[in-house]
Amino acid sequence: TQAGAVGGATFSINTGTLPTGLTLSTAGLLSGTPTQTGSFPINVKVTGGNACIGTGSTYTLVIGCQTITVTNPVTTTGTVGVAFSQTFTQTGAVGGATFTINTGILPTGLSLSTAGVLSGTPTQTGSFPITVKVTGGNGCIGIGVNYTLVISGASTITVNLKLFLQGYYIGGSTMQPVLNNQNVFLSTPTQADTVTVELHHPTTFALIDSKKAVLLTNGKVSATFTQPAGQYYIAIKHRNTIQTWSANAESFPITIPPFPNDFYDFTSAASKAMGNNMVQLATGVWAMFTGDLNQDEFIDGNDFPAFDSDSFNGLSGVYVATDMNGDGFVDGNDFPVFDSNSFNGISSQHP
Repeated sequence: TQAGAVGGATFSINTGTLPTGLTLSTAGLLSGTPTQTGSFPINVKVTGGNACIGTGSTYTLVIGCQTITVTNPVTTTGTVGVAFSQTFTQTGAVGGATFTINTGILPTGLSLSTAGVLSGTPTQTGSFPITVKVTGGNGCIGIGVNYTLVISGASTITVNLKLFLQGYYIGGSTMQPVLNNQNVFLSTPTQADTVTVELHHPTTFALIDSKKAVLLTNGKVSATFTQPAGQYYIAIKHRNTIQTWSANAESFPITIPPFPNDFYDFTSAASKAMGNNMVQLATGVWAMFTGDLNQDEFIDGNDFPAFDSDSFNGLSGVYVATDMNGDGFVDGNDFPVFDSNSFNGISSQHP
């Protein structure tokens, strides 16, 4: 304010500089929202309507930091090998906000962006306490409370199955020891062949994971996946067999005695396969169709040339898909199962 001016009064800055965001009106009102901290000494001048001037004493304005509050994410756990993303937020920063680690160390594979996003794929287990700092555009700082992130080891599920391959089946719930018959090194008489076990998404059907495993002559096979518990379609692939899927998405882990946990039995009914796409070999015994030698998911004339060539050359004791009955010889004994399935136009049934 002023006293003594004649013919009106105009206020202005005589000396000094105001903090960014504040202005002095000609009526003497100092107002605005400061975005700059510090000490600002100024001297104000009043000019009267008759051009007479008065200056005030030094006025020192001190702008301190506003309160910046940092809020941690609710989620505090993650898993090795699984993508992680959580966001720190703030209120109160002026002129923008930059997030950084104040104290502590993140697990390998994770990083904090300047926007407050903690993300990546952790490759290290353990407990990781950190605090996060926010720096505003005016240099003011806020520090959050302690945030402890716990990264655990990757979860696994073991899928235990029972299945028979049509051509290898010899009765009595037993298949040929194909690997032995084909002279595969270190194979045993209890091993039939290797198969590929796939897990597919329950709604999109997308491939999630795939493992090769040894199928035993009694039809049992186990595959362990680094995946969380949940629902999956099972798909079975084999070098001379039609690709076969489970009828439905199955929940893992499950427990059905007497076989260990995560048991799914393809052999008990045609309905265990998508589209009932299996063949009955005996009462209560079902198997996956043999004959897809070129793995195009059809059993037809396109598969025959490979068999015809190997049979003509009398192949025996070697690891070949054309030995469709698994006895170690490629000969006329392999043809009937192929001929029947080709005649019937067998093909894979899946999304």
